[in-house]
Amino acid sequence: MLVDNGVNGDSRVQKAARSAADAGWEVVLLGRTSAGREQSWHLGDAEVRLLPMPEPLAKRRHEFRRGWLRWPLAYPPTGIAAHRSQAMKAWRADLTFRRAALTVAARAGGAGRPSPLRWHALRAEELVAGATRRWVSFRHWQLTRSRRDRKKLDGPLDRAYTRFWQAVQGDGAWRRLEPGLWDYELAYGPTVDELRPDLIHANDFRMLGVAARAKLRAAAKGRRVAVVWDAHEYLPGVQAWRDNVRWLPGNMAHEREFVPYADAATTVSSGLADLLQQEHGLAERPEVVLNAPSLAELPGPGDEPAPDIRQLCGIGPDVPLLVYSGVAAARRGLDVMVEALPQLPGAHAAFVVNKPDSAYVKGLVVRAGELGVAERVHVLSYVPHHQVVPFLSGASVGVIP
Repeated sequence: MLVDNGVNGDSRVQKAARSAADAGWEVVLLGRTSAGREQSWHLGDAEVRLLPMPEPLAKRRHEFRRGWLRWPLAYPPTGIAAHRSQAMKAWRADLTFRRAALTVAARAGGAGRPSPLRWHALRAEELVAGATRRWVSFRHWQLTRSRRDRKKLDGPLDRAYTRFWQAVQGDGAWRRLEPGLWDYELAYGPTVDELRPDLIHANDFRMLGVAARAKLRAAAKGRRVAVVWDAHEYLPGVQAWRDNVRWLPGNMAHEREFVPYADAATTVSSGLADLLQQEHGLAERPEVVLNAPSLAELPGPGDEPAPDIRQLCGIGPDVPLLVYSGVAAARRGLDVMVEALPQLPGAHAAFVVNKPDSAYVKGLVVRAGELGVAERVHVLSYVPHHQVVPFLSGASVGVIP
């Protein structure tokens, strides 16, 4: 079983792995980690392995070059900007120390009293340091703007580049538009081959290619491998996860190229099943497997009880509590809940999210403070998947902005 995340927090994948293991399959669930070493544990009888996955191909070649035309004074993207900024801070710290030393010596008087020349020399150096600091800051700012602009890849040349490779390579254009997909292949592929699976369960669009290529490599050696694709998203309908014009067409092309290698498909809803069948011309409609708990997953007498969401928020049983549970991302519209709170006197909002300390979530908290409702916004971490139902049921209303 393949998934493009760290498994923890992905209740659908966890439940699928445990269910397959309970049905008698030998399950190895492969996820990814940014740590430098492999991690492993068990979900019931299913083995979980997180593979180290560097992402050098996620950066485009132009990100390693200077933007001479628009940002000619920017530092090169080699790390020298951070070095120069830190060196300036060290220089200013030394000047502060030396001024303090001269001040102490002047107060003491006597033979150690600094001469006017030393004061003038220090002041001249401070002026030079101030001018140099402004120059370094300006060049660093140009580098920051250059990186931001070049990551977007949304200019006329970028759009022309995208259309060109789509016309030349068709669905194979993802190799040019989204080469970072190869990082997944290089991280997962060798381990999949080593495991010699009979069945590969590929979660979502990135893992579909990894599974399909493993299936073909096995077939070349005379061994049959079946692929089940579990589609979590309808790519043509999603907002690009990265701010560039190549991401969506690149990933859609990748999905189209490898869909034919799936022996069966599942998805999360009836509507999505219809869309996927129409989009890819599937001979059979994908089976719908709802991401919903079963009675067997509810906590039993010996299980640790689910935490009380109201207690974590510090509110009583009669206080209106709105809860969102899921990924913390701008495309999910969590800002709508924060903006609405001033119009909902007394109501509280709880965000049960995958990354409580992310910059996006911190921005929501800052905005809540600006609106005067910070004490009514609560950021909480995920709970184990078997605790989700009793945990969320403590809220008044569930919200999907």
